[in-house]
Amino acid sequence: MKFIADSMVGTLAKWLRAMGYDVAYDPFLPDRLLMRQAREEGRILLTRDTRMIMVKDVPPYVFISQDKLEEQIAQVMGELKLIPDEDKFLTRCIECNGLLEASAREDIKQKVPPYVYASQRSFLMCPGCRRIYWSGTHLPNLKAKLLKLVEFMNNRRVNDRKDGR
Repeated sequence: MKFIADSMVGTLAKWLRAMGYDVAYDPFLPDRLLMRQAREEGRILLTRDTRMIMVKDVPPYVFISQDKLEEQIAQVMGELKLIPDEDKFLTRCIECNGLLEASAREDIKQKVPPYVYASQRSFLMCPGCRRIYWSGTHLPNLKAKLLKLVEFMNNRRVNDRKDGR
């Protein structure tokens, strides 16, 4: 499943990318071009813009009614009946959405700080924006947050079933 996010849900777009979902996001793209791209690429529009969903030929969309990130993710997952796959976590560039590729250590030596090069054995690179990723000290915190988001979403699903939703 592919998404496109409007400028009102940029944080949601980045966290969905971190979860491995394909999310196009350009905060400067005008609404008409955003909707055209959604239709042409078969993407589901993620928006908080009430005017956009009133357009006659609006593509398939999820209107994000929640304010908090955790609730937004739970809403998208719940409405589309998605189940996050932990094996896909951190496989996309959170900046440009590209699929990350393993990079030979020698190829990035001049592109990362010396300490990072000396302390890390594996690196990933985005073929689009050339951003480099590695398992730094932030990685356990990032994975913990992703797992916490999944736990929040799962708890919400259980509670929704109990409430008959």
